[in-house]
Amino acid sequence: MASSSDEDEQMSPVKAAPSPVMKKEQQQNQQSVFESLFRTVVVCINVPPYSMLIWLIIYLLGLVTIPSTTIRTFLVLYFAYGIFDSTPKSPTKPRWVQTLQPYCNKAWFFRWTASYFPCQLHKTCDLPPNKSYIFAYHPHGVIGMGCSTALATDACDFDKVFPGIRRSAATLNVCFWAPFFREWMIANGFCSSNKTTLRSRLNSTEKESVVLVPGGASEALHAHPKQMKLTLLKRKGFIKLAMETKSSIVPVFGFGENDAFDTLYVGCSETKATAILWKIQKGLKQ
Repeated sequence: MASSSDEDEQMSPVKAAPSPVMKKEQQQNQQSVFESLFRTVVVCINVPPYSMLIWLIIYLLGLVTIPSTTIRTFLVLYFAYGIFDSTPKSPTKPRWVQTLQPYCNKAWFFRWTASYFPCQLHKTCDLPPNKSYIFAYHPHGVIGMGCSTALATDACDFDKVFPGIRRSAATLNVCFWAPFFREWMIANGFCSSNKTTLRSRLNSTEKESVVLVPGGASEALHAHPKQMKLTLLKRKGFIKLAMETKSSIVPVFGFGENDAFDTLYVGCSETKATAILWKIQKGLKQ
């Protein structure tokens, strides 16, 4: 007669060790999770407002924590230099920018950003490289991710889709106040959006094109998912600029731009906080 312990041993299921194939699949799943997380972090850092904020925090931490008086003085002087530097307003693209831009535009994290959203560049006609163009992008969205990804950089193979077209992406002057990040923006071909700079670059002998988002901050306030409100009736300056410089306007539409971010606005929520945020946004725009 068998004892109860013998019966338990006979009835207990046999636990098989995981096969090498199962172990490999588990390792691949873990790697894919870590890779996905890493890509997400990189993309978040690559989003311009986040990058500007991160570098500003690093700058302020260095200014407060570094004991060296020499380095702190350098940081203060560097910030002043960033505010008064006229490089973004240069009438022609500096030579060092022309040299670095092709390499900076091809940075690997730009392509990760394009695959994350995802973002693709579709061409409807060929553009001869011996002319200047104004790429007018709509809608602005929260931060114009489609414009900066597909047009300002080579994340979507712009140089292959439109070979030979040199371009400068225009943005607000305040964007060049961000410490350290401003140098990266300039190296990627970004310039000031003031009319004098744009006119000079379009009239340059090197046939420079510019990338614009005519809707600006007014259009950004209406960047809400599943909605499409364009600001055009009072934004005819880029048309006049094209006529003055004999440049061709290339209309560019970013499908899904307004769906890239969830936003708070009057209408989606009736809370008092939403109304206050909306007033603050309108105040900042003005």
